[in-house]
Amino acid sequence: FENQSKPHEELAFLEDTMKHWIKGVNFSHHLYWHNANCYLQIGEHETALTLYEVGIKPIAFDTQDTFPLSDASSLLTRLYIDGYDTRDEMRSLCKLWNSHNKELVSFFYDGHAAFNAALAGDKDSIKEMIENMNEFIKSDRSGWNKFVTSTVGDFFFQGMLALSEERYSEASDFLIKSIPEANYLMLGSKAQKSVFSLLLVFCCLKSGLPDHLHFAQHHMQQLLQWNRIDILPPLQQRLWDKIQDAHAHTSHDHNSLS
Repeated sequence: FENQSKPHEELAFLEDTMKHWIKGVNFSHHLYWHNANCYLQIGEHETALTLYEVGIKPIAFDTQDTFPLSDASSLLTRLYIDGYDTRDEMRSLCKLWNSHNKELVSFFYDGHAAFNAALAGDKDSIKEMIENMNEFIKSDRSGWNKFVTSTVGDFFFQGMLALSEERYSEASDFLIKSIPEANYLMLGSKAQKSVFSLLLVFCCLKSGLPDHLHFAQHHMQQLLQWNRIDILPPLQQRLWDKIQDAHAHTSHDHNSLS
């Protein structure tokens, strides 16, 4: 349902089966994440945040494992991108993420730690991640995550550092060079990895430069093909509409100067 842009159908399915999956210990937080995402998609931010408080945050803080932490940061980031200020909550997650910053076993999780820190304004943590990444790349460790990190890590983490300092134009340049390829290389479902694309589009919108707006539009069109759908999910559609508005203002300003 999620990849097919059907949040209402997904929501009905999840809530019809909630009595079964709510009893889970190791995976229920992820189904809460899907459930909250449905409400986010249809614009019910308060309900999405309530589900975060009930079903995601407690497990993230109790276990401090990367899986529930990624669900927490992903949902808070999506809410923030959609205009709901969740930065205080993200700041509370930074310390939990910092305990994993030297592990470097999954670019997917490292990426979540990085954008959580970036939006929380914690540039010191990102600088530490960059140091850890460079040591990791130079080390004798091997495996798929080292390949992914070596391929896209430098541009991505530099983009996160720029984002933490609200240098959106520089962040966009770095993320354009890293996120599209990272989405193909890193492990994780399309639903989970979509937050990286949302972050890229968000930075391009905040930059407002014509080239960045054009890239954001092109990237979203590619995502339609990647997911084999004809219409964007509601959150992505809201971002698309903002891109069109930004294009219109840019064209108007250019015509006024002419």
